[in-house]
Parts: sequence; structure tokens; C-alpha cells
Amino acid sequence: MGVYRPSRLRVLGACRWFTGTVARVQQLPDGDLRLWFVPARGYGRFLNATNLSSGHGQFAAVVILGQPMQFLRPSVGDRASVWGTWVRNVAEGWNEMHPIWEIKYGGGTLIYATPPVPPEYSPGGGTP
Repeated sequence: MGVYRPSRLRVLGACRWFTGTVARVQQLPDGDLRLWFVPARGYGRFLNATNLSSGHGQFAAVVILGQPMQFLRPSVGDRASVWGTWVRNVAEGWNEMHPIWEIKYGGGTLIYATPPVPPEYSPGGGTP
């Protein structure tokens, strides 16, 4: 799967595309980057009740520490598509794409990058 401690995620589907508009960008304590999307038409099926309530109707996509998308991140308001593993974040209860393997920005820029092996994490963010 390409993540540290994979037991914290329950796989709902592999190799999925999700498209939406970036609502916020969040740097996580473990070094990962979480992109929050407002789903495009037809992509609301990726959300669950927790996404709708505590996630404010948004869907998260996680860029793993060490992937180049960390440096070429989209801005709030950008439309983007992400391809990756659709999971339920067990601790938070919401659905998200974790990790993403590919991101396509609205202007046509496509970046493909597998998560680093072994997965990287910030020691200040917890233990794997």
C-alpha cells in the first residue's frame, strides 16, 4: 500500500480516480500533506456520513512525505484529479484517498509518483 502502519486504513477500493476542487491544504504532523476537495459532480459517492458532517462535505487525498507532489501542490480553488487507494481512515472515520499515486491538475499537468519505499514519516508525528 505504500504507507506506514497500514492497519490505520481500511481499503475500500484500489486504483480509483477522484475529481474535485481544492478547498484547503493541510500539512500533517507526520509530514504528509492532506488535500481537501469539494467533489465534482458524480464523485460524491466517495464520501461517507463522517465526510459529510465533520469533513464539511469534503473528501481528503493524502500525499505521502517524500512524493514530489509535496512541492507541486495545488492551490485552493484549483480543480484536480487524483488516482490512488480509496480507504476509510479508521481513527477519523472518514473516507479518503491514501495514498495518491497520481495527480492531474486542471491545466493538464500530470504527476505520477509512487510513495517512497520504505514509507517516510516525521518522527515527531508518531511512530509507524
